[in-house]
Amino acid sequence: MITKEKLKIYLKYGGDGDAWARSNFADKHAKINDNDWALIDNLIQDLTLIENKVASETYIADIEIRINEICDGEETKQYLKTLVNTTFKNPKRN
Repeated sequence: MITKEKLKIYLKYGGDGDAWARSNFADKHAKINDNDWALIDNLIQDLTLIENKVASETYIADIEIRINEICDGEETKQYLKTLVNTTFKNPKRN
């Protein structure tokens, strides 16, 4: 289950899973695990495709269902979409 708290941890590390993994903060690792991290990564990628209008209607519908299933509530879903629309809208890739 994805929570707003997990999204905030993800955001703190800018989506950099390696930096998070090296952080050695036991409390943070107790709140979010590798599977959660990968799930958030995938959701952000999916929502970015939707935001960039390169996703089919079927794909959009499938992602909306998935988000409803894995987010713990409306506040988390809105926070996730806000992250995509602001923080991760145009990430720099090296």
